[in-house]
Amino acid sequence: MVRGPTPPPASSNSGGCLAVVLVIGFILLVAQCSSKGGSSSSVGENAAMTDMNAEGAAAPAPQAAPSSPIGGVEPFDAAAAARGVARERAAASAEGLPGAMIYSQNCYDALGRAFSWSKLDECGAFDAAAAARLTDDDAVSSEKEASYFDGETAAGRYLAAATGAGEQAGEADERWAKLQAKAKSTAAPKRSADEAPAVDEASAAAAPTAAEQVAAEGAQVH
Repeated sequence: MVRGPTPPPASSNSGGCLAVVLVIGFILLVAQCSSKGGSSSSVGENAAMTDMNAEGAAAPAPQAAPSSPIGGVEPFDAAAAARGVARERAAASAEGLPGAMIYSQNCYDALGRAFSWSKLDECGAFDAAAAARLTDDDAVSSEKEASYFDGETAAGRYLAAATGAGEQAGEADERWAKLQAKAKSTAAPKRSADEAPAVDEASAAAAPTAAEQVAAEGAQVH
């Protein structure tokens, strides 16, 4: 009896298809994992950049160093000092210590609005002259004004303004010493409490009153 050809076993074809399916599945799985890893890395990098930007925004901007209001320290102005002494003598003669204190306060107020070294020397000389003329009787009869023109208080006021504008502390001390010498050499002599102030009519006429000074300095600012 003659038999026909034997068909090839079906298991070989099934095995080949299964291998192809496994390979394709493996490739798809690798691609999917790579895609997820890349997305996670990108998200992480974006988050890190966001944090860095937030920290940069939160950090305070660097502050510029304060500059001197006049761009440099100017030499002692003897003419301004002499002017300050003359104005103190006139103000004290015309209005006494209360008027002198108002003049000094207005002088430093004007200095705060528009600083200049000559104005500082004028204000300091005014105070130094007033301090040089204080007596023990003034401390009793005009306690507030005497405290304002006390030597250490007047010096502290001047030195604070000078060092705040860029002067070194030691040089500011020397500058104040020059003002004191100028005030002592040109100021009027001290008087006792029972003596009426000697009015220097020429100086009193030349010096503005406290009210006139306020108006004049206000006009200069505007």
